[in-house]
Amino acid sequence: MSSTLAIEAIDSTTPSRISARRFGLLFIALAVSACALAGLAPLGFSIVTVFLFAGPHNWMEARFFLS
Repeated sequence: MSSTLAIEAIDSTTPSRISARRFGLLFIALAVSACALAGLAPLGFSIVTVFLFAGPHNWMEARFFLS
């Protein structure tokens, strides 16, 4: 009986993990929404994407060159 309580206690304290099916559905939803944004506003979406990813990259390059 004590071993069952110990297993239940371990199960209740472990963090929940996302299932493979949920991960796949979220990935597909992200890909479809990115395609829709690129189709509806290609220039705006590309500008936002460049600024979103180039900003952190440029900061890392600046840190590298300054050191």
